[in-house]
Amino acid sequence: MAASPSLPDFSPSGPRLWGLAVAQLVGWGTLYYGYALLFGPMEAELGWSRTDLNGALTAGLLATGLGAVPIGRLIDRFGAALPMTAGAVAGALLLVLWSRIDSLPAFYGLCVALGIAQGASLGDPAFAVITANARDARRAITALTLVTGLCTTVFFPLVQALIEHLGWRNALLALGLVQLLFCALPHALVLKGTRGPRRSSQEIEAGQRDGSASEARPVFRRAAFWSFALCFAAQAFISSGLTFHLVPLLQERGFGIETAVAVFALRGPAQVGARMLLLALGSKAPARRVGSFIVLLPPLALAALFATAPGGTAALIAFVVLYGVADGSLTIVRAAGIGEMLDRERYGTVAGTLSFIALVPKVGAPLAIAALWQWTGGYAAVIEALILAALVGAAGFWLAAARTGIRPAPTTTA
Repeated sequence: MAASPSLPDFSPSGPRLWGLAVAQLVGWGTLYYGYALLFGPMEAELGWSRTDLNGALTAGLLATGLGAVPIGRLIDRFGAALPMTAGAVAGALLLVLWSRIDSLPAFYGLCVALGIAQGASLGDPAFAVITANARDARRAITALTLVTGLCTTVFFPLVQALIEHLGWRNALLALGLVQLLFCALPHALVLKGTRGPRRSSQEIEAGQRDGSASEARPVFRRAAFWSFALCFAAQAFISSGLTFHLVPLLQERGFGIETAVAVFALRGPAQVGARMLLLALGSKAPARRVGSFIVLLPPLALAALFATAPGGTAALIAFVVLYGVADGSLTIVRAAGIGEMLDRERYGTVAGTLSFIALVPKVGAPLAIAALWQWTGGYAAVIEALILAALVGAAGFWLAAARTGIRPAPTTTA
């Protein structure tokens, strides 16, 4: 469905899209990626165990996943302006509260609230806005993710520098201010006047098409939906596991914290490079065809990570580039693929359900990987398990692509 000319312009040449992109970049950097660097100094000062801290993280991820479906339905019916702005403002206030935390139960509650704020303001809600309001949703999503792909490049060094110079508590105060000015305020401005996918007010009033789960039920009965869900549940497991275990994994293999931070920072340019290529290809790169090739890259990237050795940079660089390209592309494939392969009209509900399905692997990954590491005495078995998950994810996407009318491995003839 093309956006009405009277709706706000979310084309790649319009300022609204770039304002939303900056807000998403900042939101992910302040509300999500900072965890990995803050836990170390918190553990040292407060005496909480790594298990305590990962438990709080797990509680926050659970809150994000459990809130995904109701937030998606709300967006489908009324639009994303209110939940996204409220989530961004709440995120800024919660970062300030985090800077004063000294009780473990209070920290668990704070992480739950942060998880809800993330779910309301980041990721799928932004994609739903674009899908409902942009004339070329896939191109606009690609443009937005060009900016958000730089998140780890910008925020890992920034958060680390703030911690080193200000201490972790004052660093959180600074991040709260950044969140308020560059995430909450842009959301309030650029989302004004946007609407959800439900364009017919008569149908909404009649209760016939309100973005409910019952309306989307035919989508959930399709094998393509469950194959698509399998793919991105596997990717959620891999992404969550690497986000919170890559630093100790690299340290176990003889690399310092500076190298680990550099790896996270270099992932951004690889993501952006892949997204620039997709933006240039435009309609020549539908989500099904792109995804059918890109799902091969995560197992190759993890194989390169398995081959890393102390002092060896070639395999590590190969991992960063391959995983960055895959991560950057699969974000677009998932966001655009929901509309292209599954259901554009119920985007928020379908996206929220996919996030809910990925909840267990996403939440369980950090603890499962920690348990496997402890059981086997090292990260080698962990990487092998991640390679297996990547292969399962690739198979899931190929099945989804085959069931939506395009062969999973397009070929060319001479």
